[in-house]
Amino acid sequence: MFLVIDVIKGVQTQTAECLVIGELLIPKMIVVLNKIDQLPEEDRPKVLASKVDALRKVFARSKFGAGVPIVPISAGTATSPSQNVDILIQTVLSQINVPQRNDKGPFFFMIDHCFPLKGQGSVVTGTVIQGSTRIGDEVDFPQIGAVSYTHLTLPTIYSV
Repeated sequence: MFLVIDVIKGVQTQTAECLVIGELLIPKMIVVLNKIDQLPEEDRPKVLASKVDALRKVFARSKFGAGVPIVPISAGTATSPSQNVDILIQTVLSQINVPQRNDKGPFFFMIDHCFPLKGQGSVVTGTVIQGSTRIGDEVDFPQIGAVSYTHLTLPTIYSV
């Protein structure tokens, strides 16, 4: 989860509300301290250090702890280039937890959407949780009341 905080305004009511929701629902958080380009350039390092220190004290009282990643950035404008976006990307990549999937077990597919396509049958989208399948395999979707087997076609496959 990203928690984006305006460096000028700091922690606001909605920031605290998002932090509470994050503590309930997610294991990891990245704090994005945005709009650093609005700080005077000559004072920027000192102000950023002060803001990051204050935020670490706030997060020390949360499940994320004082060591939560805090990335100061500027998304950029037409007149000002973005700053530290590459650092944010590297932070995200270091925090991602790619789940291990068992591709040898029975095929389990979590359905996101199911809708009819005139002349084609039903289109089902979702995520493979376990197992694997190939184009032309028959797959049964009992949870949507499919009595017969459905021919599966996989036009696009994304892998992580």
